Amino acid sequence: MSVAEEVLFQNNIYDFVFYLLHAGSVVSAALVTLTFLGLSWFKGELTESISFRLSIWIAVVDIFYSLFNILNHAFTNPGFLCTSSAWGISFTSLFFVFLSVSLAFNLQATVVHNKPEKPKWEKIYIFTSLALALVLSLAPLPFDVFGYDSNNNICWFISTHQHRAVWETLTFLSWSILGVVYSVVVVAMITERFIRQVRCISALENLSDSHSINIDRSKIINLAALFITFYALVPAITQTFNLLAEFMVLDGLKVSFPLLMAAVISSSIQGIVNSIVFALDPTLRLAVSELREDLLRVYFSSKLDIPPEMEHSPSMRQRILNFTVENFLLRSSTYVNDVEATWSVIEGIQVPEKVKIPMTMLSQKGDEFDNIEIHTLEISTIATLSMVPSPLLKK
Repeated sequence: MSVAEEVLFQNNIYDFVFYLLHAGSVVSAALVTLTFLGLSWFKGELTESISFRLSIWIAVVDIFYSLFNILNHAFTNPGFLCTSSAWGISFTSLFFVFLSVSLAFNLQATVVHNKPEKPKWEKIYIFTSLALALVLSLAPLPFDVFGYDSNNNICWFISTHQHRAVWETLTFLSWSILGVVYSVVVVAMITERFIRQVRCISALENLSDSHSINIDRSKIINLAALFITFYALVPAITQTFNLLAEFMVLDGLKVSFPLLMAAVISSSIQGIVNSIVFALDPTLRLAVSELREDLLRVYFSSKLDIPPEMEHSPSMRQRILNFTVENFLLRSSTYVNDVEATWSVIEGIQVPEKVKIPMTMLSQKGDEFDNIEIHTLEISTIATLSMVPSPLLKK
């Protein structure tokens, strides 16, 4: 393979990975944002954690970060799009770093120093992060530092500008490095505290079982804090190789293809990594669990409350609810296992497919009940795991 063919092959690999991962980040971050909006609408009280809410702001920034990168890579010609995309990458990168630092600071305050969260903190974190990112990213614009760099064929800090190194270091690189270092330090502090508390809990378990409830609660709290700490690791995962490559370019060194690929992969998966951490967040798992229970409760309550003659014409909302529960929740292996575990408690009883529940329909005339009609409602055994109202009996 000739040198030209090798360069062409490397460029094709780079472009394919670049567009694929950035597109995946946009989709992942959009799903995180939509999930949060849905949970806020259905169970707003479960999304009040500042760390959880900051992660959603980070997801929104991830969307624009990837979009600016795609725009930047697609239009590598001098002009407005080139300059604006370079500014957009700088702004969203700094905004992401400052939001991550705010999240790490909030974790340090609440987990390490046991400070209670205050709602006003969220506004302070967001406003400060936005203001700093805007000031630092807008400062180079009047001096024509952003634009098309013909030496590297990219839209970024122009390498031929007289003060390029000063501008990039003062308005971008130094802040990114400080943010990554601080986030790693906070992760180390929380991890050390977690290990120390696990040892204390183990010592308490060996002493007595009388405090087992408090011990279990402490385990859950510490485990939740450990999962939330993963948010603070994202800047180190996604920015380290990119910053290393930037410093090599500033020093006039050639960036090897493996390092270039490591930089593009790590920076392109920013939205994907944040979505994975979001999926591991205990707040999300709690919210989904409560949402699942509420849907099942509404579903089975409606089945038991609706007379047989009205079951043939349910409302559109009820149809959507029935479809969701019957095709997703009731068929899930987790729920089926819960039902089998519940029935297996009774020795010798095999799990039936359906259960008949007696129902009593009453019609009222004046103050007296008459025309009692008793029928049975046949529903899946899955329903027995949810609350089933007792039959209404005439006394």
